[in-house]
Amino acid sequence: MVDPEAETPGPPTPLIRGRASTSRWLVRTAQLAAVVLILVLAWRLLDQIGWREIWLRVRAARGSWMVAAVTALVARFVLLYHRWSLALAATGFRPAWFRGLASQLAAILVNHLTPTARLFGGVLRARCVSLQLARPFAQIYATVLVDQISHQAVLAVVTLSLIHISEPTRPAPLSRMPSSA
Repeated sequence: MVDPEAETPGPPTPLIRGRASTSRWLVRTAQLAAVVLILVLAWRLLDQIGWREIWLRVRAARGSWMVAAVTALVARFVLLYHRWSLALAATGFRPAWFRGLASQLAAILVNHLTPTARLFGGVLRARCVSLQLARPFAQIYATVLVDQISHQAVLAVVTLSLIHISEPTRPAPLSRMPSSA
């Protein structure tokens, strides 16, 4: 017989003490190593270009255009996250704004670093949010895939529309061309 007033058991205790903190320490160390590696590689790349040349180009740029470009870039990230949060909300999930946006930016960074057509960034984004919301990874990743497919569909429609709009008038088919006799 089960006693209804008995306290519910907590999370299971690990068999080996310190195991959870050791794995957390290893993850943090790997994250720190990745950040250091990225900073070293970025420094080497920028060092090859030359700091003086970069500074001269930034100084020569129009400030209004720089502000407009940065504003447009930030607005793009916020709109991408807003679109994805609406997709998540439609399935009943609502991540915290800042952490959700951080996962979106991390996914964009990974997508720019890997030539895998947005694969790893989507997995990273789904993993971050599934941990944050304590939801199954598959449910969140399904939303990520729908978001990615809709993004590609919109890009295709806009691209084809722009090609169609900017295309000069087409020449007549060969059968209608006057013959040179």
